[in-house]
Amino acid sequence: MEFGNIEWLPQGYDIDMNENREHQCDVLVIGSGAAGLSLALRLAPLGKVMVLSKGPRSEGATYYAQGGIAAVFDESDSV
Repeated sequence: MEFGNIEWLPQGYDIDMNENREHQCDVLVIGSGAAGLSLALRLAPLGKVMVLSKGPRSEGATYYAQGGIAAVFDESDSV
């Protein structure tokens, strides 16, 4: 499946680690969390982007956070 110029393998895609595979892209983003996906979306108009994840898309910490990600907005906020 492709989203803009971002290539996704189908959910549940099984990769045989003994089989050689070659993929070509302009940018390889390692990590499919919020930062990696944000970067991939910003770079997609500029070329072919691939996102490499260590597991299924639905197993990352960002997915489980469900909007509960904290951010520092003011000097009085703490990390």
